[in-house]
Parts: sequence; C-alpha cells; structure tokens
Amino acid sequence: MTYLALLRGINVGGKNVIKMADLKKLFEEEGYQHVQTYIQSGNVIFTSPETDQAQLTEKIEQMLASAFSYHGKIVLVSRDELEQVISDMPSLWHSEDLRCYISFVRPPSLPEEIAKEMKLTATDTLTEGKGVLYMATRADGLTDSGFSKGSGTKWYQEITIRNLATCEKLLELMKDVRAE
Repeated sequence: MTYLALLRGINVGGKNVIKMADLKKLFEEEGYQHVQTYIQSGNVIFTSPETDQAQLTEKIEQMLASAFSYHGKIVLVSRDELEQVISDMPSLWHSEDLRCYISFVRPPSLPEEIAKEMKLTATDTLTEGKGVLYMATRADGLTDSGFSKGSGTKWYQEITIRNLATCEKLLELMKDVRAE
C-alpha cells in the first residue's frame, strides 16, 4: 500500500522543527519503502504492507515521538483515498479567485462534527467530504476569513490542512511510486 503521512504543526514558527532528510531517514530505518518527503510541512510518502491504517497511524506517531519528541497527531491517507478526495473537490473550486484548502480530519473525528464548530464569514465556503473538509476563501477576503481564527480551538487539533496545489502534487508523487 502507498500511504501519505500528514504531520500537523511541524516547522511552523520555529516549533516542532524536523528536517525532512531526518524524517525520511527515520521512516527508512523503520522499514518503510519508497520513502520521500515533499516540502517542509511534513508530508511523507511511503509504502508499507500494513493495511490497518489506525494501527499504522499509532505506530508512526510513537516512532515520531521517540525520535523527535514530536507529540502531534498525524493523518494517514492511502493513494486511493487521496485520489478520491481530489476527484470529489467542489466544482466551484475551478474559479480563479479562490484560495482552496483541504482539511484532513483525523479519525475518529468526523468532518460534519468539525464543520459545526467552524465560524465562517461571507468570504468562506465549506463543503464536507469523506474524511475531509473542503475550505475555500475568496482571494479578496483572505484577511476576513473565519478559517484562520480556528487556531487553538479543540477542533483545530483534529485536522491538518494542505492547499490544493500541494495535494495535487502529493497525488502525482504517490502515483509514481511502484511497490516492489
């Protein structure tokens, strides 16, 4: 199986600093194959024969805590799941005046539960998806967006956010992985 581990809250404002080379090395030392990272925000692509995502998530979180004293949560997504997430994105996202983000929800939390807690403004749109929230803000309303006001809330701890371009690139990289 090809997976994407999405770490939350690393290399932001000098906190939870983890070098991608060290992250890649750790995954390889733990026996994961075809390991690659993408940008500094904690995106790790790898293959594993493990099919129980909850068990694999727990194992990776323990591995990260032990190696880096990183006690954050991760969201684990399979290649098929990421492909479906991107395929299901709202049609209005093809508008050029939007800033589009995919908020990956960490199980057992549910997108609909988190959506209820979000405080939106007139510049925001929010669409629930399978395991994700599609969040878009008009480019001319970025400073007014309610999405940026979630930091520090309980629900914010249950998600990790990537912009659409990053998600599309990650899927492209995952499709290039050929398991042995």
